[in-house]
Amino acid sequence: MSRDKPNYRKILRLSSKGLSQQDIATSVAASKKTVNRILHLAKEHNISWLCLSRKPTTT
Repeated sequence: MSRDKPNYRKILRLSSKGLSQQDIATSVAASKKTVNRILHLAKEHNISWLCLSRKPTTT
């Protein structure tokens, strides 16, 4: 049985809107542990929804 990968962008977006980890987990059909791990790693690597949602600038 294969598992779908969690939607990292959606998790970060919902977190930026102030949803609880349990609400995020329910919304993306993932465990609270998975959401917690993704948010912890994002914080550790200084990744936020804002940096993912920005369009790259062209020079």
